[in-house]
Amino acid sequence: MVAIPVGVAAEGIAYEWRDVDLWLPDLLVGWVLVGCGAAAWSRRGGRGVGTLLILTGATWFAGFSAESLYWHRGLLVHLLLTYPGVRPRSRAHNVGFGVGYLAALAPPVWRNELVSLSFAVALVAVVSLGYAQMSWRERRRRRPALRAAALMAAALVAGGVARMATPTGDAAAPALLAYQVAVCLVAVVLLSGLQSPSPRDVTDLVVELGEGRSGTLRDRLARLLDDPTLQVGHWSADELCYLDDQGERVDTHESGGQRAATMVHRDDAPFIVLVHDAQVLSDPSLVDAVRGATRLADSNGALRLEVRRTLGQLAASRRRLLAAADDERRHLEERLRLGPARRLAALDESLRRLPDGGGTSPYLARALGHLTGASADLQELARGLHPHELVQPGAGLPVALAS
Repeated sequence: MVAIPVGVAAEGIAYEWRDVDLWLPDLLVGWVLVGCGAAAWSRRGGRGVGTLLILTGATWFAGFSAESLYWHRGLLVHLLLTYPGVRPRSRAHNVGFGVGYLAALAPPVWRNELVSLSFAVALVAVVSLGYAQMSWRERRRRRPALRAAALMAAALVAGGVARMATPTGDAAAPALLAYQVAVCLVAVVLLSGLQSPSPRDVTDLVVELGEGRSGTLRDRLARLLDDPTLQVGHWSADELCYLDDQGERVDTHESGGQRAATMVHRDDAPFIVLVHDAQVLSDPSLVDAVRGATRLADSNGALRLEVRRTLGQLAASRRRLLAAADDERRHLEERLRLGPARRLAALDESLRRLPDGGGTSPYLARALGHLTGASADLQELARGLHPHELVQPGAGLPVALAS
């Protein structure tokens, strides 16, 4: 109700009362902004957007001077970049956030049509880039901001082109009216996008967790329910209480009526508790969906952990088998080298010490030849079982393969 007298007083400062075609549309725009902000404030998770819309309406009424004429645009840019929250989520949004407020404090920026057109295009580009980088569930929540940014940019571009095409100023009034309509539509679009999460959104959350995307169950539930104070506790049979991820006790009996605890049971036994804002889970179907999602997400996490542990055991078993096979080859090579190979070498030496060891006897020469061949074959077999180059410094696999 405060916006009614404040708006009327602001219009009385900016315009003459006989200029109804000027002050009435301006007054209606401010009221629409403040009204949408108040409506958003009353919705769950819409306080941030509601506050920004109310501040946008206040700066709209304050724009009766050249210095304050564009203040509302900084808040509009803030809304479009952070919706449905109030904080930028990326570096590009941080840059756009700062540029938007700086431009709002610099009227010459908006009086230059080319700069104004460039800013409008850049705004849509930054919002679209952030939209493209989000998950498909988050895109549904950001879609109103994308539409609102397109409306805002279209009004700025159309007005700028019209003013440049008619230097006489005949297009100024229609362009202003189109911009005022666009600002009202932006507020309505952003308000209409503030909807409570549905069971379908909870199902999407489970799917995203199943795909292994970053973020814990607690973080994703907090974003979905728009409750940053959400706590998730797992039942500890040893402590006989609920513990969070850091091992701290989760208090499920907070007083004052501001907090509530949603219990999740499995096999009729305590399993998980969600401590949240009392207004977050007022829909019974949403409560059931969150409980089911919590069970599925926890089971999925346990299954993924079991799979990773099994894969680790398989890898360790494979390493043990390879090590055992390598040890067996090394042992067999050593037995060949110290057993048959040594005896063949001793026999060769004994034969060569015979009186006819010089090779004059054809039978002795033939025996020495067979003995030499057998020794060579045995050495090749031993080297193939376990090449010495594998354990020699500076050698390794390439040298072993070449040999």
